[in-house]
Amino acid sequence: MVWRMLSVSRHCLKLLVKMWIAFVESLGINYGQVGNDLPPPSKVLQLLKSLKVTKTRIYDTNPDILNAFAGSGVELIVTVENEMLATLMDPQQALQWVTTHIKPYLPATKITGNKIMKTA
Repeated sequence: MVWRMLSVSRHCLKLLVKMWIAFVESLGINYGQVGNDLPPPSKVLQLLKSLKVTKTRIYDTNPDILNAFAGSGVELIVTVENEMLATLMDPQQALQWVTTHIKPYLPATKITGNKIMKTA
C-alpha cells in the first residue's frame, strides 16, 4: 500500500514538474563562485544548458565566466560588488566601469542587465 502511494506521488510530482516547465518561458539560476574545487565556467555552462537554463546571475565581472558564456545564448545579469557602490554613484565612474567591465564582452556575451547587491 505504501509503495503504491509513493509511486502515485512520484508520478504526480513528475507531471507537475512537466506542467510547470511547459508554462515557464525561461528558467534562471544564480551562479555563485564561492567554494572549493569548483568546475570551470565551461563545465558550468554545459550543466546550465543541459537544464535548459536561459538566464543566470553572476556576482562579479569574472572575465573567465564572461568569456565562457560568449555565444551561448544564456543571458547574464551581472551583480555590482558592494565595494563599487559608492564609486558608481558618480555617472562618469559608472560609465567607466561599464566601459571596462561590460563593453569588452558585448555583443558575444549576452549581458542583459546589472543588479546592485547591497548587503547589511
